[in-house]
Amino acid sequence: MNDPHVDQAYRLALQFAVRDDPRRFAEAARKVRTLDRHGEVRGRELDLLALVAALRQGDEGAVAAAEAAVAPMGDADRRRLAELLPRTPEHAVEAFRRRCVGLVEPPRAGAAAISRGGSWIGGGVVAAAVVFVLGAGYFAGGRASLWPLPGWLEAKVERPEDAFRDITIDLLTADLATLWDRLPPSWQEDADNAFVKLVRNVDEDMIRSMRELLEAYAKVFETQGEFIVGSAAFDQVWVSAWSGEIEELGRAFRRLAESPLFDPTSVRSFDTGALLSSIEASGLVRAVVIDAVSRPLAAEMSISAATLRRPDARRLLEGRIGAVVKAEADDYATVELSCGDWERSVEMIREQGRWVSEPMARWWERNLSELRIAAVDLKTLEGQNRTDELLESIAVQRQELDLLSTATTQREFDEILAGMPARMFVRLNLW
Repeated sequence: MNDPHVDQAYRLALQFAVRDDPRRFAEAARKVRTLDRHGEVRGRELDLLALVAALRQGDEGAVAAAEAAVAPMGDADRRRLAELLPRTPEHAVEAFRRRCVGLVEPPRAGAAAISRGGSWIGGGVVAAAVVFVLGAGYFAGGRASLWPLPGWLEAKVERPEDAFRDITIDLLTADLATLWDRLPPSWQEDADNAFVKLVRNVDEDMIRSMRELLEAYAKVFETQGEFIVGSAAFDQVWVSAWSGEIEELGRAFRRLAESPLFDPTSVRSFDTGALLSSIEASGLVRAVVIDAVSRPLAAEMSISAATLRRPDARRLLEGRIGAVVKAEADDYATVELSCGDWERSVEMIREQGRWVSEPMARWWERNLSELRIAAVDLKTLEGQNRTDELLESIAVQRQELDLLSTATTQREFDEILAGMPARMFVRLNLW
């Protein structure tokens, strides 16, 4: 949206309809319609949000009125509801999910829509297709492959327990690119678009300063890796294990600085998955993610940090972590994860064929909304003041890094480093 006031008003309406007090949605929707003079928000979107808010309140009269407003409901409307309803707190209640099923599922073709002749002809076509597939399996692979369909379906359709276990292992091993690929396609697209909007709203001086700061970090990592490993200021046990990766970390920082993300005048799209893959290119960065994100969860599951860093960590974890479905509906399941004596039950929802945890869906919606609001806030006076303060801080950090890159001996490097604040190296667990 081009109008930041409309954007912010719409986000509030979305938040009230899906997550917060649904009784406040009507007022928020009126504000959107008042501000939206150019029709940036489709009226259909507000009508669908009104239906979600009515369902959450359990007001059947309001539900009937909202259904009438969106009738007839097309496939695009049903897909949008299928995205919104699982993100509501009420979706954890089975009665609420049953009430929503008829709204998100397309109507089945009835007998009145199909003639008697058409019915048996269609049935004959389906039967012929089944016979063809079975016959192909028989002749291609012999009698053992006479019924290939169940095995094929089992390989293609993801089970909620498998998804939950795999997502957990991705988190433990910091397999960021694979974790990103498991997200629903619409989530990925929304995140990429939000990053683009954020970057395009950032002041060009800020973008240039951040790019130069990354380049300054890259220079220190690329040229002073030996001194970083040899410095008493760092955790020697941790750093010595990754002495060969310091320079690669610098190259990763430089690639990031040269990416379209730091060129607001030309960026039109952004690939978060590619960025995560580049992060994984450095073993050091991956180890940092493991230390910062994975170790707390691993400790809770009695899994050692050494196990997470092993090359065969995924294979080991697949053998130790179990997952069992406790309850399941079409797009909802309760899965129990276990590792030794440790157990945890999590609700899973399916969006666009991908199973994700319900807490993750709430977290995703909240943080994506905050990212969009942050993009709008950058254009406000308060946002400009924060930008000026950050520019001053970046300038100071660049001076400190430039000075650090001039060190020619370990002693000189340590003396310069001793006068720097603990914010340096962006707290990459190197301090």
